Amino acid sequence: MQVHALGYRPRRRPLLNDVLMVIGAVLLAYGGWQGVAALQDQWAAGAARSTVRQEMSTDLDRIAYRLAAQPCITRRLDQIAALLADGAVVPAGLKIGVPGEAGLDDDQWRESVNGGMANRQPDADQAAQAFFYTSAHALDAYAHEEFQTWAQLRVLEKGAPAPATRLALQQALATARGDAAAFESLARDTLAQARAYGLTPQPGRTPAIANTTCRPLR
Repeated sequence: MQVHALGYRPRRRPLLNDVLMVIGAVLLAYGGWQGVAALQDQWAAGAARSTVRQEMSTDLDRIAYRLAAQPCITRRLDQIAALLADGAVVPAGLKIGVPGEAGLDDDQWRESVNGGMANRQPDADQAAQAFFYTSAHALDAYAHEEFQTWAQLRVLEKGAPAPATRLALQQALATARGDAAAFESLARDTLAQARAYGLTPQPGRTPAIANTTCRPLR
């Protein structure tokens, strides 16, 4: 027989309180997990941004190197034009040279885009990176076509060309001039945009294939 003192009631925590405590604990844990996940995402986006900027810096150095060679390239194209003029004599021992090829990279940027890290960065970063790499792809295409065109022009190193070959070389010369002008214009815009993004080229960086047009023609 169980006897209770007069007026005594056993204290029992209401079920609702227990439920609320469990829910609160779950929400607290979930909030903490969300906070950790947000910090991890922020760190990953920051690391991707830093890696992409480093890649941009390397590409920027190569673009600046190629742009610095523009006066030599223009002068060499003028010399080639003189050699292709009617009645011109092509001397032996010519060294036409090469304008170089930047060899621009975009692996880190593609990885950032494909991995979803690019769109987690601030709008200003996304816009600057998109402009830079779009320009870099165009510059790489200009440089690649230019390099192939100069391979045709180096036929002059073998001596005076036949009339049919001379005509083809004059067409190649026009293509080379167009590529050089397009590269120069876009490269200047790209460097200006990069400076606005806080990136400036560093001297001493060479492209995939170095320019040799500054050397004497003979």
